[in-house]
Amino acid sequence: MNSFPPTLHSEYNNTFNSLYEKKCLGTLRKNIYNHMIKSTEKDYFDIDVFNISNGISKKITTKLLIIVVPELEMLGWKCKLAYGDTGLFIYKDELPSTCWD
Repeated sequence: MNSFPPTLHSEYNNTFNSLYEKKCLGTLRKNIYNHMIKSTEKDYFDIDVFNISNGISKKITTKLLIIVVPELEMLGWKCKLAYGDTGLFIYKDELPSTCWD
């Protein structure tokens, strides 16, 4: 970052929460994309690892998954939260045998 964006102006401090959530949403999409292209359907997206490695709270990620899961479903994928909502399986046809609640 060569300079601060205009959105960091003190006049816009009431929008910082929204800006942060948008940034987190982009990070989540990028991480899920990377997971999908390098893994198999038997591998789940580890939400806890994502949260820890990106410093994002579970509360925010839970809110963002409400946006991301329907987007994936629109692309033809099925999604299932597992392992106490700490893992997200993304699969095409059948729920992987490695998935359990």
